[in-house]
Amino acid sequence: IGVPFYYASISSFWIYMEADPKVLRKLMKGTGLQPFISDKKGLVNLNFQSYSAHNGVPPVAATDEFEFNIIAYPESRKSDVPKMTHHCFMKGEDQTKLLGNYRVHVPCNNRFAIAAGKALFGENKFYGDFSYKVPSPNLPSQKKWTYTIKDESGKMIINVDANFHHVVPEIANPAAIIDYSTLNGKLIGSRRNIFSIINHYPLKRADAKNIKIKTGASTQANMAKDLAAVLKNSKIIATQVIQTPPVIAESRAYYP
Repeated sequence: IGVPFYYASISSFWIYMEADPKVLRKLMKGTGLQPFISDKKGLVNLNFQSYSAHNGVPPVAATDEFEFNIIAYPESRKSDVPKMTHHCFMKGEDQTKLLGNYRVHVPCNNRFAIAAGKALFGENKFYGDFSYKVPSPNLPSQKKWTYTIKDESGKMIINVDANFHHVVPEIANPAAIIDYSTLNGKLIGSRRNIFSIINHYPLKRADAKNIKIKTGASTQANMAKDLAAVLKNSKIIATQVIQTPPVIAESRAYYP
């Protein structure tokens, strides 16, 4: 596969939470990265996404994927990292593009995407089974984002039930989004340019209570255990939604 890789469509839901920096440092040990700290808290995001791609040969690639990310920067560039709040970062105020997602764990249900993610970007990627019900133009009655991810043995990794549709979003522009991984023992970075509006939902304490996150008994890659450690002393502060618009609408048939 060539790069850049072009997505044809995406439906993506990000949960941002502040977390204990000590826990985050343990998860990034040996990577050459340090967590982005603001007001003595680190920042984590959980990114659920369904996307498609037209690769020029059949079939059209459809993928469900989840990223467990820590917002981080290369420790060698510490003196260049801007000081800002977490909300400023989420809305795209970091023009240095040193702050990015360190992908701690990435379950995915497309084996080609798993292989490509590992080979090209050094992602900590493995197979996961996805079930979900999320907002879509073809499912207008669905307002909540609900999904469950299990490992290949059927044990649950994570379950999310999120209801925040009553919150009025702001438009954000964090692209290009920076992603960090390690490949062949070296720290690498890559960029994702999103050609779409990103809706940013700052959440008050009462709104955040409507987002329920549970971890399961899966031991695959220790992902459930690592998530539980981060969630223990975390605080949900915002969500973001990226949904590319439909390109064609086929209406009901009629009698001419």
